Amino acid sequence: MSIFKKLRSEANSIKWQFTIRSWLILFPCFVIGNVSIYLLAVKLMEQSIHNRLKSESQLLDFAIQRWDKGSRDQIKLFSELPEVRMAAEKRDKSYSASLFSKLTKFTTYKSWRLWTTDGDLVDYTTHADLKINPQTAKEKIKKSNFFIKAITKNEPTFDIQNSVISGLPCIEAAYPIYSENPTKIGTKTVGVLNYCLDLNLIGEDSGLDDLYKTLSSGMYDMVFTKKDILFNIYTNIFNLGSLDQSSVSKFVLLTKSGHLIFPIDDDPQKSTVDQEKLPIITVNNAKKEGWQELIELAAKDEINFQKIRINGTDYYAFKSTIDDIWTSFTLIDSKVFLLGLGFFLYRIIVLQIITLFVIAIGMYWQARKISGPLNLASTSIKQISNGQFDINIIHNRSDEIGALYDDINSTAVQLRDFINEATANAVTNKQLETANRIQKNFLVEKLSESNFYELAATFVPAYEIGADWYDAISIDDKLYFVIADVCDKGVASALFMSVFRTLIRYTLLNYNSELNSQCDQVLVNVISMVNNYMATTHEKATMFATVFMASYSHKDNSLSYVCAGHELPIVIRSEGLEVLKPTGPAIGLFPEAKFNVNQINFNPGDVIFSYTDGLTDARSPENISWGIENLKNAIKAEDHNTCSAQDLLSNIANKSFKHIDTAEQFDDLTIFVLKANNSQ
Repeated sequence: MSIFKKLRSEANSIKWQFTIRSWLILFPCFVIGNVSIYLLAVKLMEQSIHNRLKSESQLLDFAIQRWDKGSRDQIKLFSELPEVRMAAEKRDKSYSASLFSKLTKFTTYKSWRLWTTDGDLVDYTTHADLKINPQTAKEKIKKSNFFIKAITKNEPTFDIQNSVISGLPCIEAAYPIYSENPTKIGTKTVGVLNYCLDLNLIGEDSGLDDLYKTLSSGMYDMVFTKKDILFNIYTNIFNLGSLDQSSVSKFVLLTKSGHLIFPIDDDPQKSTVDQEKLPIITVNNAKKEGWQELIELAAKDEINFQKIRINGTDYYAFKSTIDDIWTSFTLIDSKVFLLGLGFFLYRIIVLQIITLFVIAIGMYWQARKISGPLNLASTSIKQISNGQFDINIIHNRSDEIGALYDDINSTAVQLRDFINEATANAVTNKQLETANRIQKNFLVEKLSESNFYELAATFVPAYEIGADWYDAISIDDKLYFVIADVCDKGVASALFMSVFRTLIRYTLLNYNSELNSQCDQVLVNVISMVNNYMATTHEKATMFATVFMASYSHKDNSLSYVCAGHELPIVIRSEGLEVLKPTGPAIGLFPEAKFNVNQINFNPGDVIFSYTDGLTDARSPENISWGIENLKNAIKAEDHNTCSAQDLLSNIANKSFKHIDTAEQFDDLTIFVLKANNSQ
């Protein structure tokens, strides 16, 4: 239990209060700062992603343009070669065999076909495992759009459709083959040269695959710029190791015909068989396939950067129009963005926590430097209060602590000199008896009586003369009463008691008349005036008084009060006990001190029990004080509804005296009881 009390006392110390309160101030500042940083970081990060996607898009668009132009120039060039023309005219692949053999090596990803105008397949390059049925191919080719346009309209074509040979989604490019000597009337078409590029191989054929993988890895490095021990911890917490860096972004092409093409293979291990099962995504089925928002973005001419949702995943998308055929979209998974932003805030929060701990340690160390001198001052004051006046705190400080030490040293010297002087000039017993008689004259001989209330009071000094007093004045329909305690005991305190009592009574009568019995203002003015006078006129005496002053109105059933550093009175009601609250410091210490007035309901049957510290500090022969809890228990044991104010006072006082027993009375003891009666 002693360890618990020690820990509790340590927690209530000024160094811990200072440290914890500083934390409570800094913590919301850090929270507000983090929210502001987060909002700013989101804006900056999105701008950074926009710029990055724009740059990537420009590079990829340029690569697409070069590839597209190169592919068109390539098929045009091959269609004009003599061996191709001869093979188409003669329907003999021996003319083109050498060329197609080279095409197999140098255009690895394209499957080339040479057709006659009748749809006969003259020559082709394809995978060795692909079986071509010429008759089936002829039937399909004569129905294909690219073949019809090349034969009937002499137009080159570039479109996406399922291959007439393999059935796989591909880019079908076709170019008409003209005769060597075209007539003047028109050009004669002798055949069609076309190639099919599997959609799954566009990235490899165009070179986008390697370029984009380089760019996408750079995107990951842009988000996670600093890979240190904090990055490793963050990676383990959020399982970033399982994040496929190659899939954090995507590149999508939208053709004029409304087809979506994915030239970058997100999964290098994905087989051609899997690709065969993928449908060709068009504008018409984009919603079904989860690409509706991307199609909607394509339709917005004024917007080129937007956050969209694809198949349940949020992406930042940048749109770029390459030419009249191609529109590209560069995408980045917003999850990576959020993880990167989280990593940024994670680093900040870790640093802030470290900063908070460093600040806390510094504040605790600084608070110890402050609390140490205060503890020394507190110990010295306790020694003085116990009568040890040989106090001399040696220091070389010039700050407020040094001034406090000087005041304590000066107070000890003044008190010692005062005690020595009082001892050297001790008054006789007769003089003490006379002083006691005079002091009693200051107390109210007979308390006022009324049908509306009962009053009871007692004053038991520790020595021949005391420093406590009580007073009660009935003015109009209000009852003003005071109970007070001047610091210390003896002749000096008794003298100042008379000064305090006289000033309060005189000022009360004076201000009550001026303010037409506005009790709240009367109480404040009286206490403030007496405080200012004593604190400025008698400041060298260092004497002060704790005062409880109240005004009871039986008409309003209310009680207004000022509790200036005094023991807190107890209100007794049928519902239980209520301890009143302090409203200001003791009077006579601080000029211009502020005092408040509190008001409570005080109904018939209610009792207010006010007292000085001599009651609760009453010591037993074992030097154990009676205490506030024993006082409360004693009050609870009394039936205040049937008990008069005087009986209640007498019973409580007797229990206190029983506790004192044979011990010497430690301090002046004063009790004042007010009980509200029902006048009806």
